[in-house]
Amino acid sequence: MIDYHDLEQRLSEALGLGRRPVAVTFRDAPPTGVARFAGSEPSGCSFWRLAAAGRAFYTVPSDHYNCALGSHTHSIPLPAERAQELEQTLSFMTGIGYIKMEEVPGIPRLSATPGAVVYAPLGDSPVDPDVVLFMGRPGRLMLLQEAAQRAGIYPAFRAREHAQKLKVFRPRELERWLVVVQETDLALKSSRRPPDAILEEMFTRLCRKAA
Repeated sequence: MIDYHDLEQRLSEALGLGRRPVAVTFRDAPPTGVARFAGSEPSGCSFWRLAAAGRAFYTVPSDHYNCALGSHTHSIPLPAERAQELEQTLSFMTGIGYIKMEEVPGIPRLSATPGAVVYAPLGDSPVDPDVVLFMGRPGRLMLLQEAAQRAGIYPAFRAREHAQKLKVFRPRELERWLVVVQETDLALKSSRRPPDAILEEMFTRLCRKAA
């Protein structure tokens, strides 16, 4: 098995990462020696946050039921009494212009339902990961993308163009925006407040100058 602790350390130093990379592994069955997730999260993306903070654990399909879209991408069927939540979520997302209905069939999905999904900081991953998530400044992450592209393991995309546009913003401001967007995403999926009120608050916060 690769020395992921050393790999994380070298990548974090080279890319100037402020958060730990997150390793995600899809398994047919739970791995031995890894704690099962206990509790409830409002979205599948929340498991990334927990792993980036240092936790190593695995989830089972039922842990993802609160996130209809995440269950869809993981090929996890929702219980019959909650099956309508996917359509409701997609209708809302298309209604606010977040996604177009014709784009829905193109959303990537796992080919089979995983028996367990393992999340951990890359350096603490107990198994070889299928996916590693990196969070950092666009210019730094471009180095990783270009290295992967030259190695033939990552398709080309418009990262350079987007990174150039982002250079007009201060890193601190971009980080604040990401936090606001993440909090809004969680609120839309878990809060009983009207979606319009949540989005209005998000835009107000985004337009407010950082202290």
